[in-house]
Amino acid sequence: MSTALFQTERPRLLALAYRLTGSRADAEDLVQEAWLRWQGHENEADNAPAYLARIVVNLGMDRWRRLKQEREHYTGPWLPEPWPAEPEVAGPEQGHETRRLLGTAWLVLLEKLNPLERAVFVLREAFDYSFAEIAAVVERSEAHCRQLDRRARQHLQDDGLRVENNRPQQEKLLQRFLAALEAGELALVNQLFSDDVRLYSDGGGKVIAALRVLHGLGRVRDFFIAVLRNNPVNLLRLEIRELEGEPVLCYWLGGMLAGMTTVAGAEGKITAVFTLRNPDKLAAVQAQWGGN
Repeated sequence: MSTALFQTERPRLLALAYRLTGSRADAEDLVQEAWLRWQGHENEADNAPAYLARIVVNLGMDRWRRLKQEREHYTGPWLPEPWPAEPEVAGPEQGHETRRLLGTAWLVLLEKLNPLERAVFVLREAFDYSFAEIAAVVERSEAHCRQLDRRARQHLQDDGLRVENNRPQQEKLLQRFLAALEAGELALVNQLFSDDVRLYSDGGGKVIAALRVLHGLGRVRDFFIAVLRNNPVNLLRLEIRELEGEPVLCYWLGGMLAGMTTVAGAEGKITAVFTLRNPDKLAAVQAQWGGN
């Protein structure tokens, strides 16, 4: 019975762990550790889903403290490791919100929060927990959890990255971006970007990528001019696919996935471009998709 219950909860726990860490491998490790801790104690919990969530959140906050220190020494901008298969969540009504917070822009923003703020924000925003339920999971007062949620939202707002939760707009902007690249018409790219656009390029020190976040239309435009000059688009196969409910532009070179780009948008303009080129992070997607 305990095994069956845990397997039922496992997709939701994976989704939670991934949001707490931004790492597929770490999420799987956390859920496996939760399973080991659950064994022998399953009869002690009056509310098994809440009990399991508490285990994962506590493990996730501890893991996040270590990951945050590691990422301070990461070569260049850090982007989350993509998850090629969407973890299912409990309740179809939660699907839109959980997909939204799995988006690259949101996971990048969540890096700004401390572990407790991140846990409270994720439970509230992605899983629609009440503050009473959150208080039970993180073992803080309900009033404290409300304060943590307000603080988290203020930190995200202060970052200045404008992101609208508009999936059709995101896909439309990415399609227009692809068309501009294929046509080599950088004037169109200029029209797509907001004046305060940001570019995050994650090569992990393993492939060529920008070593810092680029801010502003001029710098981002110059970056793409250099990219197109040194990497002719006609040598790549470009296609838009869906990854975790988010449209992604994939770059294929000789059957290998050479990179992926997602965008964030607001007011009909691209406000951020996220290009992942780190081969270690692309490996899981490559394994699932192959060279197709």
